[in-house]
Amino acid sequence: MHDVIVAGAGPSGAHAARRCAEQGLDVLVLDALRDRPHPNHSTVEQSLALVEELRPQHAYFTHIAHDLCHTQTNARLPAGVALAYDGLAVEIEG
Repeated sequence: MHDVIVAGAGPSGAHAARRCAEQGLDVLVLDALRDRPHPNHSTVEQSLALVEELRPQHAYFTHIAHDLCHTQTNARLPAGVALAYDGLAVEIEG
């Protein structure tokens, strides 16, 4: 069982996350740069789609751009999903 997976939500990261999710997934950390598409990074919508597919207990979005307001963005994310921030500590039971 994998406790934490850190992956980009692009093709290779999504594939790795799917493979690990088959074994159980507690915490998923994905990039979600911004709402507007970017050639090298996932959007919030793309990362949310992967979270919905894999259904981790908790998901954190990292590598976010300055145009995503933490308060407003977190308010529109589903339960169990949040933007990561400097100094965030995630406890892993086990």
